[in-house]
Amino acid sequence: MKEEILKKFLSNKCSYKECESIVRHLLTHEQDLDKIHIFENIPHEELTTTPPETKQAILNSILSRKRTLVTLQQLLVAAAILIAAAFPFYKIGSFDTLTFEENNLRISLKNEGITSYWHQLPDSSRIKLEPQSKVVYYSNFRSNRSVQQIYGKATYYVHPDKEHPFRVNKHGLQTKALGTIFSVADYDKNNLVITLLEGKILVSNKADQRVFLNSQATLVINKDNFQYRLVNPPKTNFTNAWEKEKEHSKSNFPASTIAWSNKVVNFKSVSNADLFNIMERLYAVTIDATNPNIINGTFTGDLKQNENIENLLAIFCQINGCEFNIEENIITIK
Repeated sequence: MKEEILKKFLSNKCSYKECESIVRHLLTHEQDLDKIHIFENIPHEELTTTPPETKQAILNSILSRKRTLVTLQQLLVAAAILIAAAFPFYKIGSFDTLTFEENNLRISLKNEGITSYWHQLPDSSRIKLEPQSKVVYYSNFRSNRSVQQIYGKATYYVHPDKEHPFRVNKHGLQTKALGTIFSVADYDKNNLVITLLEGKILVSNKADQRVFLNSQATLVINKDNFQYRLVNPPKTNFTNAWEKEKEHSKSNFPASTIAWSNKVVNFKSVSNADLFNIMERLYAVTIDATNPNIINGTFTGDLKQNENIENLLAIFCQINGCEFNIEENIITIK
């Protein structure tokens, strides 16, 4: 690797192509990566699954030691570029705080935006965090798969691991799953609404009262006395959903990116995450995109009011080189 390019890289003066070439070089020449001491505390097999905020915290602890090879400012710049360019993750909202509790890093994520954000957990499970939502988990998540949902709504796409059950705790109620898709949200001030989209879940409280779901269902459950009822989700009228989505988009997106008429909507460089959110609301489906690169991409194209979702997905996957599968109302894109 040429010294002059490396200096430009460390001082944040290289072009995109130069930065990309350096990242590719560092990924294939670990001895050079070791020389700048950025990720020495992360096992090699975890580099592609460790969340960026965890890497940043480790980096901060490394930077507290004396280094003589490069300056502190240079290391920070290099780390920022490597985190952003070398290790792709889902689009995430801002993370609130990073604190240590009993030698364990506490990671707090919140979404204060107007659209959903995705986050990939260390075990390859994924969280879709809705606007005005917040969750907390710890850096030992692989061995203790527990999420504290502080407020708002989140959907969990759970990576199967029978030895380490996946748990979500909210207002004294715990939802436990193995490999499944489910969401947790506030129903009102006294109740939670828990929706099982795929797989199986067990909901319990501290008194060990339990309710088990093994098929698609929506559960409204009291946080205090554990009284619950199953409710049927309202049936979606596509015409009404179209009009509602049109008004929502006009309020939240510029006409240059999403333009609606009575019969067609035009997308121009719309993030795939926003496109999936619109599709979910229009067609009453759940979309599970397993590849972070797909979520972070953009889409340009048209959707006609009378067009079925399979046609739109076929066009999308033709553009993005992906595949999709539909089972009931669950769409998996990979």
